[in-house]
Amino acid sequence: MPTPRKGQRFKARRDIQLRSRVIFAAPFSSSSRGTLPRGEIVIIDRDPAQGATAFSALPEHYSELEHVFVPPRDRAHARYSDYVLVLYPRTLAREFVALPDPDTPAH
Repeated sequence: MPTPRKGQRFKARRDIQLRSRVIFAAPFSSSSRGTLPRGEIVIIDRDPAQGATAFSALPEHYSELEHVFVPPRDRAHARYSDYVLVLYPRTLAREFVALPDPDTPAH
């Protein structure tokens, strides 16, 4: 599978356990795990760096899934900022289906 690009969308084939990176408005972050439901769409939030072995994505239902991927203690922290999902090329290829680019006209 080619390297994904910013804005590209993928749909989960089934429930899948993923790691999330929890970001704080401070010089530290943490990580957690959660289950992305089958059918949920993720959006690549930035172009991966050349040679990257992982990349970040945001679930389409970001707010509704926040409690799944961010532990309560982190959400309650005064410096909590946001979260991203951590995806690996192999996981993306096996567990997700690429969706058509909404900006590409249908033929």
